[in-house]
Amino acid sequence: MDIRFEKNHFFIDSVSRIFYRMDGQLHSLETGGNKNGIQTDLLVSGNDSGKRIEVEVANLSGQPAEIVLIESLQIENWEAFECGLAWQDIQVMIQGRHKNDIPSVVTLGKQDESMEDALDGMTESGIKNQSRKAENGKYVTGDTLTVFRGNKGYLAVEFPRGDRYYCRTAVSLDENGPVISAGCEPGIILQPGETIKAEPLILRTGPDWQPLVRSFAEEKAACLGSRRGYLPVPAVFCTWYYYGLTVSYADVKENLEWISRKKLPYTVFQIDEGWEVTLGEWKPNNRFPVSMKALAKEICSTGMIPGIWTSPFIAHASASIWSIHPEWALRDNTGSPVLFPMNGTVYQVLDITLETVRNYIREFYQTLTNEWGYRYHKLDFTRAPVIYPWAKKGNPALAWPEAYRLALCAVREGIGEDSYLLICGGLYDASVGIADAQRTGSDVLSMWASESGGGKAVPCTVKQNLMRFHMNAWWANDADCLMLRRQRYMTRSLNLTLGLLNDEEVKVMLLSQYLSGGLFSQTEPLKSIDQDRLREIRHLLPLIPLVSEPVLFDNTRIPSRIRVTGKDIHELVLINWDDTESLPITVSASEILNREAEDKQYILSSFYSEKWIITGGCDSFCIGTLPPHSAEIVRAQVYIPGKPFIIGSTGHFALGGELAEICESAETISLIPQKPLPFTTEYRVLLSDGQCRNIRIQGTVSED
Repeated sequence: MDIRFEKNHFFIDSVSRIFYRMDGQLHSLETGGNKNGIQTDLLVSGNDSGKRIEVEVANLSGQPAEIVLIESLQIENWEAFECGLAWQDIQVMIQGRHKNDIPSVVTLGKQDESMEDALDGMTESGIKNQSRKAENGKYVTGDTLTVFRGNKGYLAVEFPRGDRYYCRTAVSLDENGPVISAGCEPGIILQPGETIKAEPLILRTGPDWQPLVRSFAEEKAACLGSRRGYLPVPAVFCTWYYYGLTVSYADVKENLEWISRKKLPYTVFQIDEGWEVTLGEWKPNNRFPVSMKALAKEICSTGMIPGIWTSPFIAHASASIWSIHPEWALRDNTGSPVLFPMNGTVYQVLDITLETVRNYIREFYQTLTNEWGYRYHKLDFTRAPVIYPWAKKGNPALAWPEAYRLALCAVREGIGEDSYLLICGGLYDASVGIADAQRTGSDVLSMWASESGGGKAVPCTVKQNLMRFHMNAWWANDADCLMLRRQRYMTRSLNLTLGLLNDEEVKVMLLSQYLSGGLFSQTEPLKSIDQDRLREIRHLLPLIPLVSEPVLFDNTRIPSRIRVTGKDIHELVLINWDDTESLPITVSASEILNREAEDKQYILSSFYSEKWIITGGCDSFCIGTLPPHSAEIVRAQVYIPGKPFIIGSTGHFALGGELAEICESAETISLIPQKPLPFTTEYRVLLSDGQCRNIRIQGTVSED
């Protein structure tokens, strides 16, 4: 199968084949062939910039066959992949199925920190995995999107669906060059007379990677639907990242009262893990002397939406569900329950391939929503039933992603279309069209580096969030909770209670929330947080629809320059990841706008350094230096003489983009925000006559 792309100098000599198990033996078969009654067909369509590969498998034999792997594309040696570069110099962007995978751009010939990220990933609890190895050496694996950089362009390997079968693009690395394989893993039993189609594979090329990634995100949204924008994006107060499993009704009550007293702009109050007797026994424990229904009413009385944490796919061995329905447990080949370890406890897993389990899930969420009154649902540990490929499914005709999607559909049917669903830790592609929001990174801690050496550290989690920017086409990206507190010593014997970020590092965490373009979530004991740190949320609220796009393929481990666009907003965020050295900062309007400079003048204004300039599009603007672990944001505006402009602000990171109108008359100037501002903000305004004036807008939050 020869695939040639004329415009971008890619040529691929590939085979396509399937692997299936019959009579206890593993067999392989190239597409277009017939073996043991298993028949395959291949269809390749497209043009010079895009190809679509479709594979169909039919069981014409008289016995069942397990379809293990369908390789739609198999490049068996480097000579079969021509892109104008030696294989050692090829860069590859990979993603991952779960939040704890670490998306990366790697150079195939370099064993550096970027390659280490791509090979390692993390477990659910934040501990680094062992490097992935194949028989012929290490390999990196992407999910439904992988991008290769050639000499004169980019090649995207895409699966526009991914909701039925696991999809992956694997690049094996050895001394002879990489072997590239792209396909899907059905893992289902194909009965005699049945036919299945592989997940379609699309190859796209172009001179730049950004349009390829955007096209992928838009096509998946079109294929699977998207709930992005269906419900308002919330500002959430979450109890987890301080109280943890020790959370109590008294903790909830204290923060509810503080939010009401201060008029803090949260729209959701979400009770996280720790309210329940145990996972699977969904009743309030003795730290919650009131019913969860009564607590939901208390939250509603403050004007906020009640939110609740659950993990529907796992349950503790002591939960009554197992004595009532032992047949619902996911089991291994010996008949023993599959075990899911988490936070020092081991849980059993529900078999979501069973319709009876999905009926139970639907009824459970109907109760939480319609009887208890919770309209914001955070689902956790949702990947538990789909990370054990060797587990014995109750329904072998369902592939894991398909079963996962059906289980999420049961949740959605239970909570209804008007409840907000945040999914944490599950499959990405199978969630599209069901989730309102999705976690894009591992759990965070309020420290730059984890003392245990695990993955819960700022650089890693921010990298995960930045490199999953394209998912904002499907839902509101959730960068996890913002922690602003200063706390050097643990309370409640919990590492979660620490607040060790310095003032520069807090800037990075704030901008990580801003760059997510999704929901805002905070977790603090509000009564004890320093007022200057609490006021930092003024940089993020009100929420503004934004799109961020990191600069990739620039040989950096973590993106350090990220473009932000919104309605009349063009900004560049700069982050210094170095631990010791300050970074000189120079930017230009053309870099911020990511296009050739027009014959215009621009106002460039920086947020933290409070510098501004009127300059040409290509002219460099020197802001100064950026300390280690710090960040800055610069806005570009087309300068029109005789018109007023915002050139500085103590408030929102949008640097005036949060305003609906700037009105200037002969004697007065007024600033009208799109939405009420939570904290009092001062703006620096460049007037039409070239003079500057400071204008203050009173906030809604009580700052006494």
